[in-house]
This record gives sequence, C-alpha cells and structure tokens, in this order.
Amino acid sequence: MTQDIAVAEVSRRIFRYWWIPVLLAVIGLAVGVGAARTVPAPHRSQATVLVGSTEGSVTHSSTIKASQDLAAFYADMARREVVLRPVAQRLNLRIPWDVLRNQVSAVVPPQNLRLVQITVVDPNEKQSRRIANAVARQLVILSPPLPGGNEQAFVNNQVTHLKAT
Repeated sequence: MTQDIAVAEVSRRIFRYWWIPVLLAVIGLAVGVGAARTVPAPHRSQATVLVGSTEGSVTHSSTIKASQDLAAFYADMARREVVLRPVAQRLNLRIPWDVLRNQVSAVVPPQNLRLVQITVVDPNEKQSRRIANAVARQLVILSPPLPGGNEQAFVNNQVTHLKAT
C-alpha cells in the first residue's frame, strides 16, 4: 500500500510541475534559434594542384614516386607561413597568417597521390573561394622549374586554370 501512495505522490508532483520541462524546452528553442541566426554558416571551397607532368602518360615508377612525395610536401607547405603570409597580404585579409592557417587544410587523397586538395572554410563563400585559389596559386609560384629552365607543365596548367576562375 505504501508503494502505491509513493507512486501516486510522485505522479501528483509531476503533474503539478508540468510547466517546468515545457518552460525549459521553450528557452532551449529560443536560445537555439538565436544562435543559429547570429552565427554565420561556414562555406567550404576547394582547389586542387596536380603535381608532376600532365603531358602524356607517366609510367616511370621513380617519376611517379617523386610526384607523390612532392604532393605530400606541397600539402604540408599549404599551411605554412611561406604560403599563407603572401596569401593574406595579397587578398588584404585583416587576419594574420597563423589565424588563416586554422581555416586551411590540404591533403593528398588516396585516390590520386599526385593531387593536392586544398580546402578552405570561411563564413563568406566568395572569400573562401578566393583564399583556396590563392593558396593553390602560391603553391604553384613556389614550385621549382625543371632542370634546363623549363617550367613544369602542371604549373602552366594551374596558372591558366586559376586565372580563368
């Protein structure tokens, strides 16, 4: 009998204070909607740089391995000061390069080990595209020419592509 009374008492208290969970839900809804309207949605833009020769097929294993190693090096360089400081200056960003580094990532996807995929996250979609293309352009600028003074074919292709966008 005492157990029935305790259950009845608990249910009476729950029904008496029903408004507390409803009030908390309404407050949570208001805070969530307010936060969603004040915090801008991040935009993600990508640019890619193909490392190695793009003319003809590359079949020599040492050339492929060198391109893969160079792609990994460029992916690492994409988040370094030597790349990001000129990008921040050229685009007149009002943030230092080390803050910009938090918005930039670069990876070599396992599907194509000669490709550097640069991703930029920014609240402004146009700005994220500009930064991604500028990082790719800066990587191309820093790429060394081939022996004999001829520039690498991918550099010319990337510059043409970046000018078109």
